[in-house]
Amino acid sequence: MNIGGGEAADQLVRMMLSFGEVSVRLGGSALKNVLALSMALAKNNKTISGKINLGKMLRETRDLRQFPMSPEQYRQFAKLAKKQKILFSAIHDKDDKGKLIDVILPVTELDRANMIFERVGYLSPEQPAP
Repeated sequence: MNIGGGEAADQLVRMMLSFGEVSVRLGGSALKNVLALSMALAKNNKTISGKINLGKMLRETRDLRQFPMSPEQYRQFAKLAKKQKILFSAIHDKDDKGKLIDVILPVTELDRANMIFERVGYLSPEQPAP
């Protein structure tokens, strides 16, 4: 005669332990996969807008255009380009004797950058003043 139902209690404890073991294994596997995905994304952090290093821009795209600007035009351009999320790079003179700052843009950004050039009042050196 079985008094107290010990077998049912043993079976219930065994099921709870196996459930806990399975949940720990699945949680660990999910954590490992999430960390691997985040590491892969961190290594391939491609900048899609804002000011960027010229070397990084050359690694991402090869078709670039150069626009010489005065420092005042550059400050206005940088502020507006940040709002419009345009990818660009700037080359300053080290000795600050040059009055021009070269802005480098990928060809894919030129359509949106033309709107900013109009707002800034940019005239390329080849264009005569009206």
